[in-house]
Amino acid sequence: MSDNRTYVLYYDGFGEFEVVLACLAMAGGEIVAVAKTLDPVTSEEKQRLLPDMTIADVDPDDVDLFLVPGGDPSGLIDDEALTALLRELDRREVPIAAICGGPALLAAAGLLDGRECTGGGDSIDDLEELAAYFGKASVVEEDVVIDGHIVTATGRAFVEFAFEVGDMMGVFESEEEANTQYWWFKNVYDED
Repeated sequence: MSDNRTYVLYYDGFGEFEVVLACLAMAGGEIVAVAKTLDPVTSEEKQRLLPDMTIADVDPDDVDLFLVPGGDPSGLIDDEALTALLRELDRREVPIAAICGGPALLAAAGLLDGRECTGGGDSIDDLEELAAYFGKASVVEEDVVIDGHIVTATGRAFVEFAFEVGDMMGVFESEEEANTQYWWFKNVYDED
């Protein structure tokens, strides 16, 4: 189990399912939901959720992991508080993990310049204005990419994403434990 403080970015239309397993991996630690305002946010799954704090109120010293779910993050691309927070977390080399459309926010903030990352997927391909932010990044055709303290993933790889993030954060006691849990979530059992 983890005693990490994981901050999860909420915004209207975010894919909650893409980060729920990563949050589960951090069980035992604190999960803090952050958003532009304290108003309710409606996820892609149509759940109405309440953020714990605003992006502007996040103290970078308190963040052990920052999770950016997918969806259409266009409304946050120019958010100065989010850009400043992401840049400060990057400067401090705090782990940042983004999935599906989430890497577009990292790219727009300049965090992916010169780094390998994912950058495809329906959410980006359908939103050409987001794809333009990846110009200085090295976009690779893999489901999960780790480049230093930044993890990016395609939306279809939400299970793999959760386990890579969990491994990065040291939540598994052994490789065997991680593999057993991974295959359970993938619904593949070893009959031996």
